Amino acid sequence: MLLPTANARSVIVDMECGVINEMLKGPLGDVLDTQQLISDVSGAGNNWAHGNHCYGPQYHDL
Repeated sequence: MLLPTANARSVIVDMECGVINEMLKGPLGDVLDTQQLISDVSGAGNNWAHGNHCYGPQYHDL
């Protein structure tokens, strides 16, 4: 890692936890804060509208 004290200032949202797990295993995993990762069960089937309608309301106030 080039900057050992670096932390990403971001919120990562993906309804498929596998995608987020792969990000954590990759080269950026060291700079991501796990407190700022949001995922759900099996995903939204690559359909943003489905994810927004079905999962969105429960995460609205996070």
